[in-house]
Amino acid sequence: MVFLVGSYKLVEHTVILGYQPEKTEEAVNLLLSDDPDLVIVLVTEKSIENPMEDQVKFVRGNSLSDPEVIARSAIDTADKVLVMAGNDEQAMAVAISAGTLVNRDYLNQMVVYTNSANISNLIMKAVPFAEVFSSTSVEQMVRATQDPGSTAVLHMLTSHNDGPTQYINHIPKYDLEDWIDRGGKLTFGYVQDKFKKKYNAMVIGLVVAGNRNNIILNPDHDRAVDTNDKVVYIANRRV
Repeated sequence: MVFLVGSYKLVEHTVILGYQPEKTEEAVNLLLSDDPDLVIVLVTEKSIENPMEDQVKFVRGNSLSDPEVIARSAIDTADKVLVMAGNDEQAMAVAISAGTLVNRDYLNQMVVYTNSANISNLIMKAVPFAEVFSSTSVEQMVRATQDPGSTAVLHMLTSHNDGPTQYINHIPKYDLEDWIDRGGKLTFGYVQDKFKKKYNAMVIGLVVAGNRNNIILNPDHDRAVDTNDKVVYIANRRV
């Protein structure tokens, strides 16, 4: 079923569940900087009017975890879902509710933001296909201590507005066909070389086809690349 938000039929859009003024607005701006044509639906339980009327569609309800409220965002045909709730307990409730409503045939990614690593683990067990991001990372803090400048590097790699950014996607179909027609042996080194020459992009790893958690960084130069693998690369824009 395709729901209506206003007069729009929504398919392959992005749903943001929860409104935290500065964080949500920053997330919207980053998403739109990567894809200016992206349609975003913001869902909130706060008694407010649309805070970003020129950037997002808007759904308001009594409870952010209420399936009926979430369904009004057309989440069953959404391409991406971001959960940015007010606290960790709410984040878990919203993630579980949303997880029962998404359609995996449409959904490419579901991300949940939390403050606690313990809650993150619980959410990952309850919604195993979601990616959970915790704002408190001891590993990042220690790395910044050991290698000064690491925080700035991580910021650059995740911000579309601050130099080269890290991306993950399939090799463009036309590139695959061209390389195969030319008799190229599809290895990590070959892909790395082609991406650098054509896109000035640095390929640093692979996401193995069929398992998004099987990420191999800096694989051997002659490692075979499956046509369904995704590449992890750093570039000024998405390939």
